Amino acid sequence: MQRFCSIFLIVSGLVVTGCSKSPTPRTFPVTGQVTLEGSPLKDATVMLQPADGGSFGYGITDDDGQFIISTFEVGDGAIPGLHGIIVELQATENEMPSNLETPQNDVPSKQLQSLPLRYSKVETSGLEVDVVDGLAPLALNLSSVE
Repeated sequence: MQRFCSIFLIVSGLVVTGCSKSPTPRTFPVTGQVTLEGSPLKDATVMLQPADGGSFGYGITDDDGQFIISTFEVGDGAIPGLHGIIVELQATENEMPSNLETPQNDVPSKQLQSLPLRYSKVETSGLEVDVVDGLAPLALNLSSVE
C-alpha cells in the first residue's frame, strides 16, 4: 500500500509539473499598412481573430499607417491559419472635447476620423488573411463608404 501511494504521488507530481506550463503556440510575422481612401490611417487598432478561436493578435498603426501584429510577445506575429480582421479607430483623449456639454461651435476644429462600423466586426469587415510563414505585408485599403 505504501508503495502504491508513493507511485501515485510521483505520477501526480509529474502530471502537475507537465501541465503547469503549456508551450506558446508558433507564430509567424504579420505586418502591413492600413489606408482610408488611399491615405495612411494613424492610431488604428488592427486585430486578427483566428477562425478556429485561438489567441488573437493585434497591432496599432503608426503615422504612416504601418502596423506589426503581436500575439504573445511584442512583434511576434499571429498563429498560423485563417483570421478575420477587425480595424477600429479610437479618438485619443487629446482629440476629444474636454467638456461634453460644450456648445457645438466651441468643439475643436480638428475633425475626428471615424471608420464605418462594418470594420469593427469580423462578420462584416470583409477582411481576412491566411497566416503562413513568409506572408507578404498586408495592404488593408479601407473605404469610408458604409
